[in-house]
Amino acid sequence: MQQSKLSAGFIRFSNAETALLVLLAAALLVFASMRVLQRLSPAGGTVEVTGSPALFPHQVELNSASADQLKLVPGIGEARARRIIEQRTRLGEFKQVGDLKKIEGFNEKLVDEIACYVYVRSASRGKTQ
Repeated sequence: MQQSKLSAGFIRFSNAETALLVLLAAALLVFASMRVLQRLSPAGGTVEVTGSPALFPHQVELNSASADQLKLVPGIGEARARRIIEQRTRLGEFKQVGDLKKIEGFNEKLVDEIACYVYVRSASRGKTQ
């Protein structure tokens, strides 16, 4: 590896040193993003990051979201959005995010993965998970 040189008040880094600095900066950005998501999560607890939460600034409320809003959630396409709305129309409001498991095509793994993107708001309880 080439040594860094101090020249005219500037530090010159080799390609390997520059790559290492970029990697460290990216790791710091990921860590900071995860800390922000933890603080913003409804339960104030751990958030499993899947998809691209940095590009998804707001959670979707399951009892009022349109099909277009639901399709913004990673893992929810046209068919799953339609099934959520059909279930909501047929059986009434969701009581919790876990109620999605009652819908065909929503297994426990999928529901766990999208839990940080959706929430359920009840008129009497406010925002819940």
